[in-house]
Amino acid sequence: MAIYHLNVKTGSRGGGQSAVAKADYIEREGKYEKDRDELEHSESGNMPGWAADDPRAYWSAADEHERANGRLFVQVEFALPADLNERQQRDLARSFAADLTGQERLPYTMALHRGGGENPHVHLMISERGLDGHDRNAEQWFRRANTQEPQKGGARKTSSLTGKQWLADTRERWKTAANRALERAGSAARIDHRSLAAQRAEAIERGQVERAAELSRKPGVHLGPERHRAQRGGQSRVVEIAEWIERSNRADRAERAEASAQVDRAIGGLRDREAMVGRLDRAVRRREAWARIRAKTAGVMKATAKWISAIPERRQERRIQAEREAEWAARRERNTREGAERMAKWERERKVWEQPHAPMRTPESTRYEWQPKRTQETAREPEVGSPEWLAELERTRAQAEAERRAAFIRSIDHRVDLVTQREWRRQSGNWEDRHPQEAAELKSAARSAERADRPQPDTQRGPDRDSGPSL
Repeated sequence: MAIYHLNVKTGSRGGGQSAVAKADYIEREGKYEKDRDELEHSESGNMPGWAADDPRAYWSAADEHERANGRLFVQVEFALPADLNERQQRDLARSFAADLTGQERLPYTMALHRGGGENPHVHLMISERGLDGHDRNAEQWFRRANTQEPQKGGARKTSSLTGKQWLADTRERWKTAANRALERAGSAARIDHRSLAAQRAEAIERGQVERAAELSRKPGVHLGPERHRAQRGGQSRVVEIAEWIERSNRADRAERAEASAQVDRAIGGLRDREAMVGRLDRAVRRREAWARIRAKTAGVMKATAKWISAIPERRQERRIQAEREAEWAARRERNTREGAERMAKWERERKVWEQPHAPMRTPESTRYEWQPKRTQETAREPEVGSPEWLAELERTRAQAEAERRAAFIRSIDHRVDLVTQREWRRQSGNWEDRHPQEAAELKSAARSAERADRPQPDTQRGPDRDSGPSL
């Protein structure tokens, strides 16, 4: 199973570390040569010219010439997927080291350890001083950088290997690189840089119950050098804790497997009981279906008899409704005819007023109103503006106002069709605007008359009308 592990450490002279000692440890040289069999592969890259053939000289010069408060190296330690073979693991480690150091050409030393065959991992030492194309000796290389004249100062130190964001990005980059290598190798295993709690929360959100249960295990402990100490017979508290966590996780997996088996057995028993209950239920439903069919047949026969007995009443209702509709049609026809006659009469009168002998409409306010009617038989026409002329004009206006009011009343009559109503409304002119209160009262009365004329349903018909209120 592929396991995710990556951590970052830094070494400084102020913290008591030594770059050459760390290089000897990861490459199993010097006093660590007795564990040489643990080393699978080691290499260095991006070294300056004076250390190209001897990478150990670079780390020794770092211990000697780096500032007292300066960092000597950054170590990235990461576990390799055990699902890959040795060549695939070596290629993956090289590509990841080049990914971390290649852009700024940072010197590095990488060592791949077997980890007892069960825990292959890589130690990657990275220097923060990158190649910039200027030749320097070992002493000048570790001096303070000169931004104005770089060839006179030391190699510039990068600032990209620091900060929580860089660490988070590096952990995610290793996950991506390792999963891509596993995919190319045809392995279904994958690693995840997130915590078990975050992965479990995501599995629960997606409804992956089995994966969420698997992720409920206790996180493991990285052994590192403690594994070698335990193999040589030494006592290690870290190894004891790791073994206890493994036993606990193994017991939890066994309990989950047993619980899952019990659930499967219980589900099987429930399915057997459900099948038996289904058979019984089908038999009961068949009996109930026959009872419902008999009851429904009796109800249909009773309803049919009741419907037949109510045929005369329905015929009487239809006859009354037909008479009412005929009466309403006759009213509409009569109203339409009367309206057409009035329209013809008004058209004739309008033509009379348009004849040359009709009186002139001198006042501006009476331009569109009727004037007092004059005939040739009139013995003497009153003078315009005289009291007689004004009295006749007032009578003519009152008559026109009364006719407009009557036209408005006919336009709101519900017994008249819509075309006739619109024609009466046109003839009423702006009478409604000049008498809004009276128009509202007339509309209210018309609505009341319409409700009164509507046929009311007979709620007490049939043989049950004298049976009293239903309970």
